[in-house]
Amino acid sequence: MHTAVVIAAALFLPLADTAFCQAQLQPAKEQVKALVSVGQNDLTVGRVSEAQASCDAALKLDPENEAAKTCIRQAAARLIDQDLESADAKLLVGDKKDAIALASRWTGGFAGQSQQARARDILKRARSIGVVDVLKLLFPDWLRHFLLTVITLAVLGLLLLLARLLWREWKRGEWYGSLTNTTRWNMHPLKEETASGEQTGLATDLVLDALARAGHELGLPIWEPRLLLLRPTPPAKYEPAIISEFLSKEAESLRLSPRADDLCLEWKLHDVRLNDAIQNLQFKTSKGIDIGSVLRFLMSMLQWFNAGEPVISGTARTAGEKSITLHLAAHGGRVKSVAVAASTDIATGIDAMQLSAERVAFKFLFRMRYPEMTNDQIDGFSSLRQGATLFAQFAGTAPGMGEDATTRTSSLETAAFNFSFFRASIPPHCIPGCGRQGGSSLQITDELRQAVLLAEGVAHALVGSEKEQMRAIDCFRQLQDFPGSEKTEPLRRQAAYNETSMTGAVHPRR
Repeated sequence: MHTAVVIAAALFLPLADTAFCQAQLQPAKEQVKALVSVGQNDLTVGRVSEAQASCDAALKLDPENEAAKTCIRQAAARLIDQDLESADAKLLVGDKKDAIALASRWTGGFAGQSQQARARDILKRARSIGVVDVLKLLFPDWLRHFLLTVITLAVLGLLLLLARLLWREWKRGEWYGSLTNTTRWNMHPLKEETASGEQTGLATDLVLDALARAGHELGLPIWEPRLLLLRPTPPAKYEPAIISEFLSKEAESLRLSPRADDLCLEWKLHDVRLNDAIQNLQFKTSKGIDIGSVLRFLMSMLQWFNAGEPVISGTARTAGEKSITLHLAAHGGRVKSVAVAASTDIATGIDAMQLSAERVAFKFLFRMRYPEMTNDQIDGFSSLRQGATLFAQFAGTAPGMGEDATTRTSSLETAAFNFSFFRASIPPHCIPGCGRQGGSSLQITDELRQAVLLAEGVAHALVGSEKEQMRAIDCFRQLQDFPGSEKTEPLRRQAAYNETSMTGAVHPRR
């Protein structure tokens, strides 16, 4: 019986171990299957690293599991594809070195045939030499960056210069003036050349004042002579020395000054302004930035940008004791360059600085309006205007006494000189403005010339000295011999009457 029991036990033990092993392997297979399933899902969504880790874990549990092996192979293929895609991307951006390093790993070994072919194609393209590669060899990175910076700055500079050119043309008046009838002038203070060297600014103020008034004043008649007869007997101290009718409406109008409608219009095309000055600001921000330095830098940039805009500048020479001379220069406007000067002798009762400022402003406007006119002609017109103004102011006044008499005499002498200068600057054969298209409003007629000659003779006669009386008689005789039409006959008769009134004190005409 014991023998039977032993035999039965020996037969039962192997069957028990097999059942036990099968009971132990059943959960491991389920775990491998689960890991493989997770790995397949990770591959589907593109998580290759996670899929590879899951498949490796499944293969360690069951090295003979075909599903785990397949999962491992698919994960490896995906990793190879990622390397090749990265190599393609680096090749596109020009990183050939890294592209070759990635692609060369998969020209053989575990890569598939298609992957090996793709890797070799990447290597072929990466090792080819094109124009870009040659340029990179010739121009290293630092040189390319330098050249790119230079080109960028050059383009920005050209754009800034173009903007500056357009701005200059706009401010000059080529376009801006056409739209608004204004050219903005930047007025620099006149440099005063005085004995003390002091800069008072008086000359600048007088020129600005004259420019502001000249446009309106030039549109008005300065003087219309009607009757200029010397009294036959010496007048009393309280009586004027001439019989005159300056504003008579019965006689035909005769202007002693040229029509200045065009000059008035020209002045409306200009707007003078002084420079803006920056004060030294003595404060800083919380960060230590000097506000004054920043503003000065910005103003320097603005001055550079506006360089070449219309500018008026000049000098005032007052160092001498005989005369005052003002020089005025302008450039950048419609007339690209203008330079005029005016000088007035210093005399008792005459503001030489004021007269010079008015004269230089008048000549400046003439030059802007009539650029083809000669300097002599412009000087002649300015002398005519100044002489007519002084003559109209003092010719009809009583001789007076003391300082008043001195002022009257010096003013009349200046008026006579200006009349004479006008006749010498614009001779009878000269027609100013004849070359202008459409003609000119500054027509010098016989009536104007004879009226100036009559006024010059009367101015000399009113001064009273023997020398001036001789000059007056000479003017009257020239006027009588002046050829003219019936329209100017009254002027020649006045000259004959004035000569007759004076010959009793001097000598009769032969």
